[in-house]
Amino acid sequence: MKIKSVSFILIFLITTFPSCIKQGSEISKLNVVWGSPGEDSFGSMPLGNGDVGSNIWVENNGDLVFYISKVDAFDCNHNLPKLGRVRIKAEPAMVPNPFKQTLCLRDASILIRSGDVKLRIWVDANNPLINIEGKSRTPRIITVSLESIRPLKSSSET
Repeated sequence: MKIKSVSFILIFLITTFPSCIKQGSEISKLNVVWGSPGEDSFGSMPLGNGDVGSNIWVENNGDLVFYISKVDAFDCNHNLPKLGRVRIKAEPAMVPNPFKQTLCLRDASILIRSGDVKLRIWVDANNPLINIEGKSRTPRIITVSLESIRPLKSSSET
């Protein structure tokens, strides 16, 4: 029984692999491209690896902002809330003119070009890591902050 199922899988992969290669060369035509920053999380692009997820956007002030989620981080109501929000602020700020944000389907990354800044963001396929690479012609000071999105309770409330 197991031999039949394994051989079926191999036959399936052998017959469909050439079409996957053909489709892979066409996939960049399906990338999602935005020409302006998002105002808030409703203007975010999703990114993840099946375990760690993120919603990423650039605000009009030039800040890169993203939510972090995890597939096994349930709350008491069995919901999957976001775990936190990260804000990356550059001094001088990224000028959103010209601006282009692309969700690249080929390598599951987001490319952002904002003024003279180029960013590449991706979630590691094998580790719970959100990676950000950046280049800028203008020297910048980068500040990364974690913003809690849950109300903090005092010890008297618990």
